[in-house]
Amino acid sequence: NKKNHLRSWPREQVQRAGTRTTDYSQVSLTTKEWWMSLLLAGAVFFVLGYIFFHHYLLALLMSLFSFIYPPMKRKQKLRRTKEQLKQQFQQALTMLSASLSAGRSLESSVPAVINDLRLLYPNQDTFIRREFQEIDWKIKNGIAVEKAFLDFSKRANIDDISQFVDVLIICKRTGGNLVEVVRTTSRMMGDKFQIQQEIQVMISQKKFENRALNIVPVGILGLLVYSSPEYMAPLYTGSGRFVMGLALIGFTFCIWWSQKIMEIEV
Repeated sequence: NKKNHLRSWPREQVQRAGTRTTDYSQVSLTTKEWWMSLLLAGAVFFVLGYIFFHHYLLALLMSLFSFIYPPMKRKQKLRRTKEQLKQQFQQALTMLSASLSAGRSLESSVPAVINDLRLLYPNQDTFIRREFQEIDWKIKNGIAVEKAFLDFSKRANIDDISQFVDVLIICKRTGGNLVEVVRTTSRMMGDKFQIQQEIQVMISQKKFENRALNIVPVGILGLLVYSSPEYMAPLYTGSGRFVMGLALIGFTFCIWWSQKIMEIEV
């Protein structure tokens, strides 16, 4: 019976639903992404090491610090993935609210949302499409809708989604106004996303200036080394290398601090 039941589904749901759940807290780099980030960071660290110390062996030792970059790249990918999922979930809630307002139950609204998501996101590997197909698969196999959403919120590990699911579970148990809850949550997440977009627009110019300021000191130092090697020679002998080491540490700290300042969360 279950086999016949699955035959009535669209082919992409049979192939994907229930088999491709994603733990969004465990997003990792692909092999290609890992090696590309490692090689890029190694080249950057080697150039910095040579400019600051003018010594190939020290530059090679500096390039070993490139192994700290792939974990940082992974965190950036994880942050982007969660931002995409959060935005897509907000749009899915808008569709869910419209379906519930039309008089459908929550269980029957999920397939309607999937059909709307197909129009908005033609790519079948879009996060929110896969997740709603997974929820629909669980509902059709006898799992309570609130448990299906709860599993999604645990894997997403996003506060907005977790809070919505908590309220959803309470409404299902107590008979609350589910339509109003979904509508309010969708509006709040939309307002929050809009504020984030406005903040990103406001600081985009500052981010560009920050990148320029990070490059200019290295460029000036490299230019001085190339154009006036006799003038810079004392910095690459004896205690001069210690001074350049301190300068490199200070430069690295400034880059890290400027990046932290630019990270504004709503």
